[in-house]
Amino acid sequence: MNGGPHGDLYVEIHLKQHAVFQRDGDDLHCEVPIGFTTAALGGEVEVPTLNGKASLESAKARSPARPIAARQGHQGRAVELPR
Repeated sequence: MNGGPHGDLYVEIHLKQHAVFQRDGDDLHCEVPIGFTTAALGGEVEVPTLNGKASLESAKARSPARPIAARQGHQGRAVELPR
């Protein structure tokens, strides 16, 4: 307010859990099941993104525990991090 006393403004932000993604620092994770054939022979995997869906390439003989990473900027869908 004009002419009001000077002071500090404290803002508290609470984040809601997302239905699909889990947050790990600046990274988002989600689990997408793939078929045995795709895991063994490789192929395209459709994954959810913040802006819809994207196709990622799975390598041959992929270990079930090894993640597929969609790097920042994948298909022009980067998320800017606040500074």
